[in-house]
Amino acid sequence: MHFASFVALAAFFIAPVVAAVDLPLVAYVPFVKEGNRTTVPGAADGVYTSYNSTHLAFYGPLSTEAPAVEVRSGLDERQLTCDVSCNGQFTLAVDITGANNGMANLLVTHSSFSGSISYVFSNVWAFGCDYGNGQNEPVSQWNFDVGCVNAQCGTTQGGWNSHHSWKSTYGREIGGFSC
Repeated sequence: MHFASFVALAAFFIAPVVAAVDLPLVAYVPFVKEGNRTTVPGAADGVYTSYNSTHLAFYGPLSTEAPAVEVRSGLDERQLTCDVSCNGQFTLAVDITGANNGMANLLVTHSSFSGSISYVFSNVWAFGCDYGNGQNEPVSQWNFDVGCVNAQCGTTQGGWNSHHSWKSTYGREIGGFSC
């Protein structure tokens, strides 16, 4: 095997797993693992995706106003179910709404991802976790998941909705997220 071929293969096997988001990258930021919880101390508001085993990719903020037009799901054949877990973390409803709306605005045009995707607003992390081979979370599905969590946990508590057959979880936590 030629050295150049070996180098190309090495790059293929050690390449980081990057979520599919075509926003301009601002920075790679190191994260801290606290058990199964991921956090970025002093995290700026904005979009974060999985990058590698030590860093998240940060793309900057988006609007936290509710999207003007809801995009209908291309996956309407999926069975919509609520399997909610509340985590006992509480914060202001306006901060949870800001994180949820930021994530919805991201999903309007960037609904496909692998690994994890999140939107931070005032230390509230709205997130999606992929435990399979990539996910597609249209904003209509996100709004359904938010509704499930709000119905079970209220509008001031962290929590998430799990879709075991899809190998995904969507929700919000305060101070970080757990995938």
